[in-house]
Amino acid sequence: MRSYQQAKPMNFLDHVGLLVAGLAGFAIWPNILGRRRIAAANVIHDVPCDFKQTRASRSNQVTVTVAIACDERFDFTLRRERFTDRLAKALHLVREFQTQDERFNEAVYVGADERGIVEWLDHDAEARGKFLDLLAMQPQEYTRITIIAAGRGALTVSALAKPPMFTSAPSDLGLLVATAVIPDLKSTLDRLQAFAASEVDPSAFRDPYAVGVRTLTGLTLGLILVPFVIFFLGQLQAPQVALATNWFTDKHTLAATAAVICSMAAVGVLLLWGSARLHTVVAPLVLVGGIGTLFAAPALIREVNAEWDTSTPQRYPAQVLNRYMTHGRHNSTSYHLWLTDWHSQRDHRELQVDAATYNELMEGDAVVVSERQGYLGERWLSGLSVPALH
Repeated sequence: MRSYQQAKPMNFLDHVGLLVAGLAGFAIWPNILGRRRIAAANVIHDVPCDFKQTRASRSNQVTVTVAIACDERFDFTLRRERFTDRLAKALHLVREFQTQDERFNEAVYVGADERGIVEWLDHDAEARGKFLDLLAMQPQEYTRITIIAAGRGALTVSALAKPPMFTSAPSDLGLLVATAVIPDLKSTLDRLQAFAASEVDPSAFRDPYAVGVRTLTGLTLGLILVPFVIFFLGQLQAPQVALATNWFTDKHTLAATAAVICSMAAVGVLLLWGSARLHTVVAPLVLVGGIGTLFAAPALIREVNAEWDTSTPQRYPAQVLNRYMTHGRHNSTSYHLWLTDWHSQRDHRELQVDAATYNELMEGDAVVVSERQGYLGERWLSGLSVPALH
């Protein structure tokens, strides 16, 4: 009897260890980063600054960032108020500071939890006016300012250019944006630094949620990358022959995804309750966590189901009904076999196999399927063989 597959040792604990270590590293890393280094390779309006422009992949949209050095204590984000901001406030999920200027309050969302920042904005009408001017500015055609943010020793303005189809943003868009925003940006920074120098309370510019925001933001990035690593490792270590089961919609995967989403939301709310940045941090965390789980969970669940299975293999006769290939991106090829259903004998079962197995088995060939019950109750193939000819 010629065998096409032997059960492979699984890697569940190794993969879980990689997942935990990877996510822990992404969560810790932002908290040990130091001051952001401003290259200051450019001087505009006598202000040392750094700017760059990045074109989006497969798009003509261009993002521009302009940065100048500032006090490391400053940590805030100012942007146009969105529907999600108004909804979060209506649901009492966030506490956004409101100034005495209704025009500013309606136009700008203040993502800041430092008492010094909110007191400065409340008292400095000129600074509020300059921020409104910056967010309303169109430094170039089809270009608008999106965010003004401070953190890690840099005050940054981000702009987005959306040219019409078949047109492109200027090659010197970064310089054009920097030239337009630097005067107001430097003026507001000078006013903020003067206010901070006069503030005698050392806790005025201490963000009580800084660690939580940095940790959850880093964790969000980790949930983008680490689960995909687990997914591709699972693909590389997949057995030669396997049932074509859709693990993405399996009840175990859906349950794991729901548990991760609820856990992420609970941790985020617990760490950032009362922060003006709760929804801007937790919403991406929950969304990315759910997507990442959908990619990582199937491989881990499949490994648990097989690795911890102590059932006795059962052998069933079957016959190859059909064989076909599918082609994916980057010249990838998948090989499929249809076998008679070894349980009902009235239907077929689909297998995913490697190229060698596919090439050796032909329509009409008799095979013997070795099947086990699975630790989680999901049957899986532990072997496929061809009976020896007599």
